[in-house]
Parts: sequence; structure tokens; C-alpha cells
Amino acid sequence: MGRQVAKRISKRYNCTMAELYTGLEIIWNSQKEHEIAFENESTLYVPGMWSLRLAEIENARQLPDGQARGVQSEVLRIEMIEKMYDAAAKWNWLKSYIRGAFRGEYYKPRIEEAGKGYYFNATRKNWEDLRMLLQSGRNFIVKHELVLKNEGGMPAGFPAKFEAVANEFESLCSRFMKARQDAEEQTDAKLIANNLIFEEGKAMMRDGKRIFRKQAALRNRFVWSRVLGLIRSGG
Repeated sequence: MGRQVAKRISKRYNCTMAELYTGLEIIWNSQKEHEIAFENESTLYVPGMWSLRLAEIENARQLPDGQARGVQSEVLRIEMIEKMYDAAAKWNWLKSYIRGAFRGEYYKPRIEEAGKGYYFNATRKNWEDLRMLLQSGRNFIVKHELVLKNEGGMPAGFPAKFEAVANEFESLCSRFMKARQDAEEQTDAKLIANNLIFEEGKAMMRDGKRIFRKQAALRNRFVWSRVLGLIRSGG
């Protein structure tokens, strides 16, 4: 047998999160009003169970929503784009020094050594190619620093400036990837919490429909489609 791979969590409720929380609060408040009837039918129902369930619903609601989960990576991406322009400018200065230091037929292999093949994608938000462009530039400066200074006109402080831009981008990239992973984990945590409170609500509604099977109006309090209809109608 092959190894089993964990699957991402999927939602089990057929509504928005706002409707989920509001609907579950409605049904558990209904259970509160009739908790004696539930307790008479099943020992699983204890006094105040509705209070615990309402607390769980509130806890799930307070977990970060989609916008809150994604804001950190969104902000970092904006910073990465700004740094991309800085990096491209620094690499183009390096290109000018290479042009001065390696003339004629020597220029082509040297500019390719410095990472020219990554430039097009790197300046179009391909972060891995930008990392490769900057690393190639770093390597080239270390290897050819003297000729770049003596023949290409590269200032003495340029290598440190290039290194600083590269390090800043590396830091942003690492934080960006971590933020995306954190957002995925928070998404799963939110879905797990939502699925749990929905399953608990469904189990209680099944019992409520049995308990009040001969009382249509009361029974409808525990029919999920009816509760959603109430919310969506604004009634």
C-alpha cells in the first residue's frame, strides 16, 4: 500500500461563515428555551449545554477570517515588488560595469555569467528567478571585483550596496513564504472549528426534529434550511 497523504480541510456547511455563526446561535438559543425537553429525551443533554456551544461558536468566529489571514503576505508582496525595482536597478548598474570591463566578444559570456538569463522573469515578479539573478550578481562581483573596479568603473562601495539589496530581498522572500504557510494553517484551523460547531449543531437539530415531530412550528426551529431562510430573508 502506498503512503497516505494528508488532505487539506474542506468545509462541511452549505452557507457563508456569517450565516453559519448566526444560524447556529439561533438553533442553540432554541435549544436553551426547550432544554428540559432535550434532557428528558437524552442524558447527553445537560443543563447549560447551550452555553458551551455558544461559546464555541464565538471562539470560531474570533479566529482570523480570510482577509486577516492573508494581509501579512499581501503587505510583504508589495514590499517585494518595491525591492524588485531596487534589485533590478542595482543589477543594471552591475551590467554597465561589466560592459566597461569586458569588451567585444568577452561581454556576452560575462553578462550571462552574471545572471542575464534570469533578468526577464526576475523583473516580472518571478521571485525565484530574482533570487537567482541576485545570487549570480553576487558571485560575479566576488569573482571579478578587481577588474570591475579597475576597468569597469565600479565604485568601491558598490559590492556592499548590492549585497544589502540581495539580503533585504532574501529576508522579504523568507517572510513572505512563511506568511503564506501561516495563512494556510490558520485557514485549516478556522475550517476545523467551523466544521466542529456545525456537526454539533446538526446532531442537536436531528434530536430536536424528533422531539418536536408533532409540533410543526417548534420542529422548524431545528431545520437548518428553515433557519438559513430566516437569516437570508432578513426576517
